Amino acid sequence: MKEFLFFLFFSSICFGQETTAIADTNFEKALINLQLDSILDGVLLNDKVKNTKSLYLLGKSIKNLEGIEAFVNLEELWCDNNKIEHLNTSKNKKLFFISINKNLLKSIDLKNNQLLKMLSCTNNQLKQLDLTSNEKLSFLECNNNQLKSLNLNNNQLITTLVCNHNLLDSLIVDQNPLIKTLSCGNNNLKKLSLNNLLNLTTLNCQFNQIITLDLSKNVALKWLECNKNSIRELNLSGQAKLDFLWCEGNKFNCNALKRKVGLK
Repeated sequence: MKEFLFFLFFSSICFGQETTAIADTNFEKALINLQLDSILDGVLLNDKVKNTKSLYLLGKSIKNLEGIEAFVNLEELWCDNNKIEHLNTSKNKKLFFISINKNLLKSIDLKNNQLLKMLSCTNNQLKQLDLTSNEKLSFLECNNNQLKSLNLNNNQLITTLVCNHNLLDSLIVDQNPLIKTLSCGNNNLKKLSLNNLLNLTTLNCQFNQIITLDLSKNVALKWLECNKNSIRELNLSGQAKLDFLWCEGNKFNCNALKRKVGLK
C-alpha cells in the first residue's frame, strides 16, 4: 500500500515533466542538499535545475556526474576533491568555468564548451587534453597529470598557463602572445621558445632539461625560476623589471649573474 501511494505521489509530480537519470547516489545526495532535488530515486526533474547557473559539488565522494546534462544553463562547475573518472559537458554549452581538481579524471570532453574561459583540472590522471574548440580560454591549470603534449594553437587568448608536473617533452606557445604567467616546471622540456610572449611577467621552468633560454624579447619579466636545468648561459641584460631570480643548478654561475643584474 505504501509503495502504491508513493507511486501515485511520484507520478503526480513527474507526469508531463522531462527527467534525467542520475547514476551516482552521492551526486544525487549533493543535489538534494542544494535543494535541486527532493527524493533519492535516481531521477532528476529537468525543470527544477534548468535555470541553475552555478553548481558546487566539492568533496562529495562523487564518482559519476551522469545527469549533469540536465543543467543546460550551467555557467560554473565546481567539483574538486571527488572520485570522478570521466567528464562530459557537451550539453552544458554555457559553461565558462570548470574546476575539477583532485579527482581520478582520465578523460574530459570539452568540444561543445566554446564559451569556456577558465579550466582547472590539476591532480588527475589525464594523458590527453583536447582544447581545440575552446578559443575563448584564458586560464588553464593542468599540473600534476600525465600529459605528454599540449596543443594550444587555437587558444590565443590564454594569459595564464600552469602545466607543472606532467610528461611534456615540448611546449609550443608561439600562438599565445597574451600569456603573462607561464609555469611549466617538472617536465621533460629540452627547449622553450618565448619570443612571442612580450607580456610575460612570470616564468617558472625549473626541473627540466633546457639547454638554452632566450629571454631577450621578454622585457616585462619580473619573476624567473629556471633552476635545475642544463642552461649554459643566461642573458638578462634586457630584463630591467626583474626582481626575483632562481637559477641554481645550471651550467653557469648563478650567484655571479645575480650580482651582475643587482639581485641577491
